[in-house]
Amino acid sequence: MDFIDWCDQVFSQIVDLSRTSPEVIRRQGWLSEFLLAEHVFGASVSNHAQYFGNERRQGLMDALDALKSCGLVGVKKSGQMIELISGRRGREQSTDLTELWESVCSRSIDDEQAAILRIVNRHSVLVGGDYVSLGEVGYETLLLESGFEYDLLLLLVENLRTQLLLDLRKYSGKKFIVKASYFGLVWETRRGLTIESRFIDSLIQEWETTSVDFKRELRLDTADQKAEFVKDVLGLSNTQASGRRWLIVGFDDKTHAYYGPPDSGVERNRIEQILARYTTPCIDVRYEVVEYRSSGEVGKLEMIRDPRKLPYSVMDSIGDKKRIARGQVFVRHGSQTEEPTQAELQAILEEGNRARSN
Repeated sequence: MDFIDWCDQVFSQIVDLSRTSPEVIRRQGWLSEFLLAEHVFGASVSNHAQYFGNERRQGLMDALDALKSCGLVGVKKSGQMIELISGRRGREQSTDLTELWESVCSRSIDDEQAAILRIVNRHSVLVGGDYVSLGEVGYETLLLESGFEYDLLLLLVENLRTQLLLDLRKYSGKKFIVKASYFGLVWETRRGLTIESRFIDSLIQEWETTSVDFKRELRLDTADQKAEFVKDVLGLSNTQASGRRWLIVGFDDKTHAYYGPPDSGVERNRIEQILARYTTPCIDVRYEVVEYRSSGEVGKLEMIRDPRKLPYSVMDSIGDKKRIARGQVFVRHGSQTEEPTQAELQAILEEGNRARSN
């Protein structure tokens, strides 16, 4: 669990309490910090004195401060009481924080700033048994690990602070300390997730085309399953269309909604073995499983089309009800995979000949 996961866990408990105890919240206007701690930590929070004197409380306070900084909740401290008011953003994004993360990850910083941010985040994040807190990092550590001169270091830190990617706390003279921020940790740890989610969303908007195919599931156990898969990959690889070619696994064919994670037994090595056995020339592919928003994992298969190898065809017959035969060539007609017309096949042959002659 990292700090962003920790904040998400605390936020989920706040949302849950606001839904299960709305009358209490409306009447009193606040939640007891200890009540929230009981929901977050469970029965292991045995008494007030013990809780308020240990590091768990610091972890909870850091999470609340982080959630407040990005407008997900409002927090007002009064003794040992905290007022928790889910803001508009909190209500709208209580189930999916990707939109917020996208706005953070779109912030542009240079390599030197990114280097400082990584050092701060690495030293600031303190993982406990069932919580995560944020500690302070002195400028001496940044100087030592970055190798930057003091003036450049301070400039980089100031720039990161203005983008809310870290917290800067100055002392007298040249001394200062910094602390990781929610935004800075999102920028470093969630950029891949948000970029992948945005990319997949763009594919979903157009749905199935001559270069993109969606599958609810991908199974490669039976001969028919292998035959259907080989046919789909051949169709995407042969079709004359611009751009990259994708087979995305994990979305319902009818609703276009997220369905579920891909079969864990389908790995890149298995895919490559099947294509090496049943396609000629062998089709090169890249396969990876990526996170999609807060929904879950998605399978992403890219076909690497090499014009010099065209046309790609079936090397060996396979299948029963969905049998494909040796020598067959397939292309995409819109969202359908079919054998090419004579004109299409001739165009593919000519493309391959031109590529091989260059």
